[in-house]
Amino acid sequence: MLISNAQVLGYDDIRPYKRDVKSKNFPVYRGLERRLAGLARDDQPDDVVRHVLAVCSGYAYGEVESTQRDPDEPRGINALSAMLVRMGLPRNRCRIITERNDAMLIRSTVFVVQSENRDVVILVYRGTDPSSLMNWLTDMEIHSREPSLVDLGGRSAYPVHAGFYRNLRSTRSEVLRTLQFAMARRPLEDAGKPSPAPARLADRERPALYVTGHSLGGAMAAIMGLMLMTDPAYQDELGTALRAVYTFGQPMVGPAGIDEGYATVPRAYRAPVFRYIYRQDPVPRVPAADLGPFTHFGAEYRYDGQWTASTRPIRQMPSILGFGGAFLAFPLEQIPIFSGLLPYTISDHFPQNYIEACANHRSEYGDDRTEKISDLPRCRVPLPVPLPSIPLPSMRHLPLPKAWPVTARLPVSALGSLRLLRDLTQR
Repeated sequence: MLISNAQVLGYDDIRPYKRDVKSKNFPVYRGLERRLAGLARDDQPDDVVRHVLAVCSGYAYGEVESTQRDPDEPRGINALSAMLVRMGLPRNRCRIITERNDAMLIRSTVFVVQSENRDVVILVYRGTDPSSLMNWLTDMEIHSREPSLVDLGGRSAYPVHAGFYRNLRSTRSEVLRTLQFAMARRPLEDAGKPSPAPARLADRERPALYVTGHSLGGAMAAIMGLMLMTDPAYQDELGTALRAVYTFGQPMVGPAGIDEGYATVPRAYRAPVFRYIYRQDPVPRVPAADLGPFTHFGAEYRYDGQWTASTRPIRQMPSILGFGGAFLAFPLEQIPIFSGLLPYTISDHFPQNYIEACANHRSEYGDDRTEKISDLPRCRVPLPVPLPSIPLPSMRHLPLPKAWPVTARLPVSALGSLRLLRDLTQR
């Protein structure tokens, strides 16, 4: 296990040439620590919290190797910690916990962030690395012989996704040790020093705790949130400090009934869980129905131009083949005539889409330009004009409906392009 501490950065470190330049958009949110600490559970969900945690979930994919060269000292700039400075949490502390065991399909990276005045703690789980085969195999490892039960308050236990649970447990002990020091308002780096456990503070003196993640990280955040709410060893301190769990593009983690089990958690410990789904993101719809019954829990919000609350949780996709189609849709949608041809697209799962949808017309970099990308007029790319000297192949030798049954779904204006594409690919 690799444990390191990111360099502590202030506003001057982020804007070295603009130290004396005032900007209405930098930091993105003034008084952010006070806002995060002051919001109660009943005040959730909050647009600012949603934006901040979406940024945390997205920039958790940044590299961590620079902080591991001297793990005992807060050295090396980490993207997540630096972006939180821009968002309005200067001089935050960030402890990074990483475990890797390829033979066991474990690739787990967790960030514990503590605000400058130690009033706020954010627990961030990194999601599926697109370039990591191990992460994708973890996502697919649904069934396992090892125990993967989560006990919801002693009333009932539910089996959760085995791959998610193993990755969560691989770093859990060090995460909990770090949170123990954070709840005592001690600097996070003290958790790496040989010392007795800190004294527990009264409820009103503890910092506010938020848990978040994107994709696989969202699944681990949801399971960890359940454990903090229901395990008697954690709930009196961490369960009561937990303000909310926010996840983005999170897959399903448990079987039918886990939503009812979550609803039975005593109100004193039951923090709200908010799941955000961007357009046709396929990941919240998996595991597919042909792999067994799974479901979501918590409140769900979907984005299609704006965030709206769902009346019922999203359902599983019928077959795992739909997930393969989502990867095929990404290159196809770059061609306008194929856009929207398939029901899901993996591009809607990218974390930058979630950040932009949660941005409240604010860039996470604190730029002066604040238009929402989805509100800007889109420029049409001019189509190339074929040169007259290049003869086009014949398009009469094969009936179009027979060769392209899928054209029944396409507009008439696309048929001519499909005829040309068909003939070019057959020569």
